[in-house]
Amino acid sequence: LKMVMNFDLIPRFHEPPYISIICRDRDLQAAKDCFEAVENAFKKLKRQKITGSGKFMKTGKTFGWSDIVLPEEILSILRRNTVEILEKRELFEKNGLPLKRGILLYGPPGNGKTLIGNILANTADANTVFVTARDIDNSSPCYSIMAVFALARLISPSIVYFEDLDLIGGEERAGRSYRMILGELLNQLDGVESNGGVITIATTNNIEVLDSALANRPGRFDVKLELANPAVETRANLFRKYLSKQTVAADVDAEALARLTEGLSCASVREVVQSALIVGVEKGSFNEREEIILTQENLEKSVEKLKPKTKTVGFSTGVAVAGKN
Repeated sequence: LKMVMNFDLIPRFHEPPYISIICRDRDLQAAKDCFEAVENAFKKLKRQKITGSGKFMKTGKTFGWSDIVLPEEILSILRRNTVEILEKRELFEKNGLPLKRGILLYGPPGNGKTLIGNILANTADANTVFVTARDIDNSSPCYSIMAVFALARLISPSIVYFEDLDLIGGEERAGRSYRMILGELLNQLDGVESNGGVITIATTNNIEVLDSALANRPGRFDVKLELANPAVETRANLFRKYLSKQTVAADVDAEALARLTEGLSCASVREVVQSALIVGVEKGSFNEREEIILTQENLEKSVEKLKPKTKTVGFSTGVAVAGKN
């Protein structure tokens, strides 16, 4: 059997993902069997990470739910609308319920939106397609979006994870090209093609710039979760998590640090600890095993460096009175 096989998950021309086989007539049945085996191989893919341009991603560090600190209510909603739905997909199908979800994660950067995508890719019983702005081909942006969802349907159950959706569906973009991109995205989310077995998750730092048809119309994103800068209780839990891996002095107080870090993101809380470790090296704060000792003083100095500086702009609150000499 001699065959020439061409394969492309996401081609750059206007056709769906394809596999084509060229062979002699007498080998036709063998070619069909080969084609069926390849097609079945894709259907058997489990927990693979694929880019929006159709390339398999190298497996790096694996993440689990223990790697993120968020209010339990948010974690419960996330699991219920992703992991638990996929675990119960046979029950959904048996009762004629659509196995699809749209989830929009929004809020300032540094609060776990990207980490959630990595956690789901490692824990959910699904393949994950990660889509960023660079996966959208400028010469054929509408087709890039169509191809992403065609791929997701082919390897379902799957998760399509759009990072920074505002770069694609934001109101600041204008012109015919933008309207076409937005129209294709809306069509893929809630159009003629069935998204059964596909969960779509999108993130944005700026929900206010998303087109209202994308952010607010039912059927596109059923669940919206705000990942705001953490409250004091969550900040205390973050400090406990990061400090538990370090050697700390007796005076270190996670609750006191949490109260000092109002307005900081989750990533900034982690940076407080990292910065204090560097200060410890500079000051020579080591124990007999040459481990850095974290002190409350060094941690508080790190907080001061990271907290946003406020400036008074304009006139002072004092009132100047001009009088006669």
